[in-house]
Amino acid sequence: MRFFLQLFLLSISFLLIASCGTDKNFGDGKGITTGIDLNKALDHTMDKASVLATSLRRQDDTPIAGVNVSLSLTLGAFTLFVDEANTNELGLAGNNVSKQTYDYRITNTPADVGDIITRRAVSASGTSSDKFRASTVSLAVSSSDLSSVQLDYFRVDSVGAAIDFTRPVLSLNAADIVDNQTTQVAELFAAAYKVRVQGQSSTAALVTQISDTASIQSAVEISLADRVLNTTGNRLSLSLLDNNAQPIQGQANNNVAANDVRMLVFDVSSGIELGRVQLDANGQASLLIDNNISDVMALFVNFSAVANQSLNADIDYPVSILGMYRNQDMTADDTQQLNQVLLSGQLQLPDGETLDASDSANIIISLNDLPTIFADAFSQLDGVQTAPGSADFSVPLLAGNYTLSADSVAGFPAITAQTLALTEAGSVQIPVAKGGVLGGVIRDENNVPLPDVVVSVYAPNSLDTEAATAIAEFTTAADGIYRFDLAAGDYDLWVNGAVSENISVLAAQNTTKDIQRFTVSGTVTDINNSALNDMEAFIINGASTTVVDGSFNLPVFEGLNALCYRPAANQFELGLECHLRVLVDQASVDR
Repeated sequence: MRFFLQLFLLSISFLLIASCGTDKNFGDGKGITTGIDLNKALDHTMDKASVLATSLRRQDDTPIAGVNVSLSLTLGAFTLFVDEANTNELGLAGNNVSKQTYDYRITNTPADVGDIITRRAVSASGTSSDKFRASTVSLAVSSSDLSSVQLDYFRVDSVGAAIDFTRPVLSLNAADIVDNQTTQVAELFAAAYKVRVQGQSSTAALVTQISDTASIQSAVEISLADRVLNTTGNRLSLSLLDNNAQPIQGQANNNVAANDVRMLVFDVSSGIELGRVQLDANGQASLLIDNNISDVMALFVNFSAVANQSLNADIDYPVSILGMYRNQDMTADDTQQLNQVLLSGQLQLPDGETLDASDSANIIISLNDLPTIFADAFSQLDGVQTAPGSADFSVPLLAGNYTLSADSVAGFPAITAQTLALTEAGSVQIPVAKGGVLGGVIRDENNVPLPDVVVSVYAPNSLDTEAATAIAEFTTAADGIYRFDLAAGDYDLWVNGAVSENISVLAAQNTTKDIQRFTVSGTVTDINNSALNDMEAFIINGASTTVVDGSFNLPVFEGLNALCYRPAANQFELGLECHLRVLVDQASVDR
């Protein structure tokens, strides 16, 4: 799962968001001594802002009000996020904003107007303006004998792949569609789209078609090709049995404890979901697919383990995945019976070593055959946990290519992942070995240990990427002590917004890194050297405080920090500004 640390900024009627000036990226791997000087960051002058005004309008140029407008600025693993409702104007402000790229997400548009999901690089200083004007889209649908029809519009990129994964920007149900007539069904903003058309009848399984990519330009009316839904096409029919040849759908003797397993089918070329069908009592599911779709992937998902989620909801997909099936040449009906086989495994401990009687380990199972477009969302299957004190495990899996690893193996953090081409029942060993210990004490300004502080470990330099994921986390108790058992190597340590980079952990050795909290003082003025009030000084994902008469005191942890200043709601001429990689240590505080 991606690790996004979100900071929800001030909601004001004219939104203002940060620039980060010319400071280096957060976590660029140059070493902790390359940080920005603390005194420079603490004595801050707020510059005049550049402004980007965005107008949302219908094709007839009338404003679209009541939408939710959000902007985010991504700084490696950290995302500054703004959300403002009930406005059709968007302001973007900050010193030197031309060096940043922002993500728009505009939602809650009227039912007949699509949402906006896009990324924009701000390239002008002063005041600039964007106008998003929706264009009329007409569509003709013949539903044949289908009892219901639904349309979903998806933003796609230049090669037809869905943007922001399979989330539609506009959905229309049967009540919005006039059968066998060409009607104006929507207004959409300039972009490239694909349309998913779905129908259901009493005699046929779910029918799905995906349109060719259609480009919609601002203020230009277009008509998509007529979409005809009927019961022709290619049917994907799959049945899923466990390793005892019993259908997987909640029977008491199943190895899968579930009564709501569904087959989710995707068009691999676009990443758009074609439909989801619940397995019946025989473990079977069927979906009728457009003749023009040739590469399809089916995932079997245990919805009993997650909240019941509808097809078009604005959601992340569930992760309780049982297995995958793919047909890259879906030019005829495809009927398959898929049987799980039992994989037995063991953690291979060093000679003479055993697990403590109370320790168990999590076995991590990943699919290796997933198309790239789905890798982030679906790669990890349901894992399994060893019994306390045992290094053995077993898990039923469909035939396929897998990677098996482990975590939470107390005392044996060095784990060698194993790849496996599974075709029949078999076994695997996952070697584990001892590593080293990284630990220390988190203390306040008076050297008193701090409880309830979350300490996280990352791969070195990974915080400069959006996909950064913590390797491990630890919350301190009253003694302020944290401890990690880690494989030998280099790591970055994250504590309340402060990063200590490239800490080396050696095998069979203890590495100590104590972290001190300091209180620093600073000033905030405008370009006329006048003291500012009601500003907020804060560390991204750390402490914050209010600026009074141009001065503030802020608790900051040792390490590299991102120190930001946010204007008060009535200071529209100012934007939020940040200094990245501000070095805080005893020497910098004493200067």
